[in-house]
Amino acid sequence: MPADPEKSHEGCLSSPCGSSKYRRERLFLLATREDRTSVAGTNPTCRGGLTMSVDRGRPEGPAHGQSDAVDPMRTSLNFGKMGKSRRGKVGQMAKISKTRASLRFFGDDLNPGELTALLGATPSTCASKGDVIRSETTSRGRIAQTGSWIVRVGRREPGDLDAHVEELLSPLSKDLSIWRGLGKYRPNLFVGLFLQETNEGIEISPHCLSSLAERGILLGLDIYCARSEWRNIQIIDSADNATFSVFQATDDEFYQIFPPGDHDMEISEDFVQRVGEAHANLVLNAIWQRPILKRDVNGIHGTLYFNYQSRRQHMPTSKREVDLNESSINAAQRMLFAKHQ
Repeated sequence: MPADPEKSHEGCLSSPCGSSKYRRERLFLLATREDRTSVAGTNPTCRGGLTMSVDRGRPEGPAHGQSDAVDPMRTSLNFGKMGKSRRGKVGQMAKISKTRASLRFFGDDLNPGELTALLGATPSTCASKGDVIRSETTSRGRIAQTGSWIVRVGRREPGDLDAHVEELLSPLSKDLSIWRGLGKYRPNLFVGLFLQETNEGIEISPHCLSSLAERGILLGLDIYCARSEWRNIQIIDSADNATFSVFQATDDEFYQIFPPGDHDMEISEDFVQRVGEAHANLVLNAIWQRPILKRDVNGIHGTLYFNYQSRRQHMPTSKREVDLNESSINAAQRMLFAKHQ
């Protein structure tokens, strides 16, 4: 890729040589029988960090049949900048934009049929250790490394932990002796929290904490923080002096090059054919004005290939990185990609 793109290229259809929708954080909470919530592990790389507060204040009226004499703990989670919130108390913050949830069991000796019979509900997906699991999008198979039994529920907008707990647990057995016997399968409620702003919060009620605790269910929160307004595109060029530079695109520009649907690879000629040369020039000329240093990049969200027609056979027809031919990647990549197919 030429060192001086402005002097070395005519037009924008030659290469001149923005963030994943959400940045991820993990917080694992373990509810105890006393309705306390303890942090089991965090990875504080989310923008500005993460805080958790516990409010002992009495809620308005009895909670879920508890008497007025009970003073339950209300657990509030605040994700955003450390220190004083721009909106004051947790209760005054914007709610988490969106949540998704699933109840999961794992174990080498897990028999999905037995769990279905014990819990009285059909899982969204399940497998015994050694089963072949096929991707719904590519039909590519992988071997289950352990047994699994998973129930998923729809997303909530705005986020609502209590609703997820109720929706997941209400169809299942209420017999706590059955749940105690399933402890060896590490039951966990896995929740994705999707933020639109840098400072949002969510609460979980004492009743739901108690429901999780008495069943021995670990609560895991996978946090996708608000992203910047740009998506990063790396340019791959076959030129001898290619620099494989990174440029930033708006959402609209990005999706014109990489149509929605996990499409994260594109060949420049295909883009031009799809939208027309004049429009492709318009989109790419704007992107070429937004270079970013590789050391400042927080994630590559798409790869645009120039002069790649002779190697088209090496690109998956889905134009998704996770569908690359197994002969092109190493064992660790094969394991990683299989999880996201």
